[in-house]
Amino acid sequence: MRQMLATFINALLSADVDAVCGAGYNSRSDERVNSRNGYRHRELDTRAGTIDVAIPKLRAGTYFPDWLPQRRRRAEAALCSVVATCYLLGVSTRRMDKLVQSLGITGLSKSQVSVMVATGVNADGHREVLGVQIATGETHAGWLAFFRDLTARGLSGVELVTSDAHAGLVEAAAATLGGESPRVGRRLSNL
Repeated sequence: MRQMLATFINALLSADVDAVCGAGYNSRSDERVNSRNGYRHRELDTRAGTIDVAIPKLRAGTYFPDWLPQRRRRAEAALCSVVATCYLLGVSTRRMDKLVQSLGITGLSKSQVSVMVATGVNADGHREVLGVQIATGETHAGWLAFFRDLTARGLSGVELVTSDAHAGLVEAAAATLGGESPRVGRRLSNL
């Protein structure tokens, strides 16, 4: 099934580039406006597994089909949901990589499984998940967007942020959690 899907997608790309060039591959025509210049290979994750897509390059200009996901974006939104759920359940990055490989996908890098999670203690003393967000990395910009989303949804009165004291997280917490900056401490144990 995977090979059949790869063959179909590559044939579709070839036909589309023939139309852009004004002539078929290796054929002469007065209507030709461009020609091919090799391929760039891209992995595409699908339900059938990871397939190799050969995207034709042009001598003049660029070609990239609108329907093909950009590099480092998952073709399946459901996969992101599974990754987030597994993370919340405590599944390690190594185990996630093995799970994804068993589905036929070549693997996940650390940046593809970065999940930001905020939990809080409510007035009754019970922990609640305040927000979950998948990000391309734990950067200041990523944490800033995460905290801004939490405050936009009504988070206020934060007194303590327990984390791994990542510099980007500390700066983002101070910038968004209002008033006096909450105290940011290192996580001592998993509660």
